[in-house]
Amino acid sequence: MNRLLEAHKRDSQAYGALTSLPTFGFHRFIRLHPDDEKRHRESFERYKDIPQFFYPAAMEFDIESYHTEIQLLKERLPDLVDHRVVLHLYLRKLTELEKRAELIYAVQQKNDAGVTRLSVDLYGEQTSRATDYAREFAEMLEGRSVFHEHSRPIDATRFKKMVEVLFLHYGITTWDVYLHSGSSLRVKRGRGRGRILVPKQLQISRARAARLLTHEIEVHVLRALAGEQSPLHLLSRGLDQYLITEEGLAVWAQMQMHDAKPNHAPGFWDAWACALANEGNFLHVYHTLREARRSIHEKLRRPDADERAKDAAWRLCMRVYRGIHHPHHARLGYQRDHLYRTGLKQIEDYLDGAENQMAALRKLYVGKIGIEHIDLINELGIAPSITSEFISRDVVESFF
Repeated sequence: MNRLLEAHKRDSQAYGALTSLPTFGFHRFIRLHPDDEKRHRESFERYKDIPQFFYPAAMEFDIESYHTEIQLLKERLPDLVDHRVVLHLYLRKLTELEKRAELIYAVQQKNDAGVTRLSVDLYGEQTSRATDYAREFAEMLEGRSVFHEHSRPIDATRFKKMVEVLFLHYGITTWDVYLHSGSSLRVKRGRGRGRILVPKQLQISRARAARLLTHEIEVHVLRALAGEQSPLHLLSRGLDQYLITEEGLAVWAQMQMHDAKPNHAPGFWDAWACALANEGNFLHVYHTLREARRSIHEKLRRPDADERAKDAAWRLCMRVYRGIHHPHHARLGYQRDHLYRTGLKQIEDYLDGAENQMAALRKLYVGKIGIEHIDLINELGIAPSITSEFISRDVVESFF
């Protein structure tokens, strides 16, 4: 970023203080070590016993020291910020960081109910129930287009070039794209530069490529870039609870790549897993999802239907039970992954209520904000410097 521009940010001092807070591996603390996960899965599939999880990495976190640092910064902030709205945004961000720290403390204390409650505080309530998703699955299973087997002409090298074309079109110079040995596409942001990591074994259809480019580049990267170009550092990092708008917008945007509105929005399986965990225990979640996935693979006449189903169900359980020690109890879970569906509904309601949808959409491209922050951003007089043109499908087709 231009050093002169960076020096003239309204929140330079506050942001410097924020970034000086001790960092902690939030996501690492709530995930099983890969070796432990493998051992738990082997034991579960052999003996059918509900696993009991442990998170030794979380014990590294010093909650008391972190809270002390947060309180000291809260006291200093009025001297570092000269606008009441900016001060308000920073205080809200610090409150969110406190909740994240409290969640890790709950993991340390094996307080599964606390982990569940704090994840809801961080990511919001899911409005749909498991029965709603079961009904949607029944409709999905009856359909045909959902199970169409697409050809896969796009490999990692070609997809990387498509990302680079989008970077060139939008003038994105602070992000790079690399091939990597992982199994999934990753978006990583550090100080100064961002990275798109494309798995070397990628093989996807044209439609999937367009949706992925839109989701990751034309929403996640562009909103981060807009934040970098804004008068506030905090807009590139993300305001408190911006994530539900972030993921909802990304899902909405990728749905625009369809010729017609699809019958079933993305994020279905993750949201269903969260809803199931709200009502039952690990076995209930696992077996419900396993049977559902097996039904799909059997409809596709795949000979390894059950193995695929077991793998998918296990992976979904590993996401919804992050940070949970005793998943044999019902109504416990890390309630994050409903964000895609819940956020999509919020975006649809927001756009449906707007007089000018394009103007309303543009307001979300001032940086990593939530819908609830728009009035505060307007009060600060911050306008978006960039917006998405949703050209990913055109980019994909230009390669053929």
